[in-house]
Amino acid sequence: MLQLAFKHVTLVFALVLLISYFRPVNAQAINSNSFPVIRNGNFTAVDFKGVIVGNVKGHVGIDVGLYGVGPYTTQSPYVPCHFPTDPSKNGCAEPWNPVYYYKVESFNTAIGFSTFPYGIFVDNVNNDVTHNFGRKVGYVGLEIYPHFSTAAGSIYKPRQNTYGAVRMSFYSFPISANGGYYTNNIGHLTDLPSINGYYSNPRTSGYINGYLYAGTSGGTPAPYNSVDIAYFGESALRSTTNGQPYVAFSSISNGGTNWSQQETYWYYTSGPLYVGRYLVYIDKYQVDAVGNRQGPPIRKVRIRLDISQPGEYLTLYMDHPAKCFGWSNPYIAPAYPGEVNACVSDSNYP
Repeated sequence: MLQLAFKHVTLVFALVLLISYFRPVNAQAINSNSFPVIRNGNFTAVDFKGVIVGNVKGHVGIDVGLYGVGPYTTQSPYVPCHFPTDPSKNGCAEPWNPVYYYKVESFNTAIGFSTFPYGIFVDNVNNDVTHNFGRKVGYVGLEIYPHFSTAAGSIYKPRQNTYGAVRMSFYSFPISANGGYYTNNIGHLTDLPSINGYYSNPRTSGYINGYLYAGTSGGTPAPYNSVDIAYFGESALRSTTNGQPYVAFSSISNGGTNWSQQETYWYYTSGPLYVGRYLVYIDKYQVDAVGNRQGPPIRKVRIRLDISQPGEYLTLYMDHPAKCFGWSNPYIAPAYPGEVNACVSDSNYP
């Protein structure tokens, strides 16, 4: 497993946001032991052959989801490694991390280590914990993070990355073989959002950038480590070589190891994303004088927007009382039916 220096900021943030999809309210009494076995076997696996995109190293974060009990469904599963008190938490990749992946795998196309010849596996036992995830799992999510270089110690860092991150989701494991169950063979991933796509014809990639201000107008930077932003693609699907769809995403914080001391902590960029529609989650935190967060987010905003070119501009005023921090932008997406505007949620997003 890679030494993921950024994991306590960027990864945790992306995972916390995914709880908005995967953790219904008032379901705390349910845990991984509550879910039934839905298949017999020694494992469940995603038959993914790996990443073949230029010279790039990175890692794959693996989520597992369970369903069929209480409010948890195939589209809104229970993700045990996102619950710090789940009895199977010690079977996750980092039991001490409140919200983290089930597993993390690495890849490096620069040295030919770009494949997972047997797939990516969900086991029944990890770290001497028998959790039976392989027999219970109904959903597997793969988040593929390129790093900003192939050098030792490089990390996922959107501002410096040549390539952007992507996410794939799996709900069906129909193939019984080798004592377990597999997805269909999805082949290789051969395309990632890229800075090269900024200038292609037609344009395939873009990004959002801007400034993060305290107060209700410009001038004073938002405090260090006080803002998280994540982008989840809703359109512009790409496919692996065997037709598995995936979407682009990005997650940043204005502090921590994915934001170097040489960078201005009130300027941000999403890094490369495919052209298309995104849900953007913005969380504001109370921090002390050195950037330590003083609890959960004190304000949460969800925006739906279209990204159509590089350098689209989104400046946020983190104390602005108006919905979505008073943001307006010429690239705002058309409203979906039932929405007032593209600022779809403030204070509490579902």
